[in-house]
Amino acid sequence: MDTSEQYQQMMIGAWHDIANSKVPCSLIYEKRHRILYILNGKVVHWGALSNTELGGALQAIPLLEQDQLQEMVSGSPYQILYRLRYFIRYIDWGGEFATVKETFEQLLLAFVLKENHNKTWNGDKWVSAN
Repeated sequence: MDTSEQYQQMMIGAWHDIANSKVPCSLIYEKRHRILYILNGKVVHWGALSNTELGGALQAIPLLEQDQLQEMVSGSPYQILYRLRYFIRYIDWGGEFATVKETFEQLLLAFVLKENHNKTWNGDKWVSAN
């Protein structure tokens, strides 16, 4: 599980788009006890959230795991892998996602944002891809 500062920054920037899209509540709710969250700049477990005041818990952003990110992309497993393969080739050719090769979580988050919201990570924030 990636808890790096870069993934945290990517997830914080992506959360608005992800939360307002087609994310099934089950992606978060069923796995909430094993997911790590970002709250006030710290990575915490579910127990730490339930012990905070409600306002703080509502501001927590989950650090999504690979399986949850995969579920956010539509298509058959073959179709997803086909598109992911070309996405990775584009990165290897020095495309605009060259900064997201650190972990699978970063790679999949970049793939989800590109597929679902046509956004790219510029190293600091998500920007609309043209």
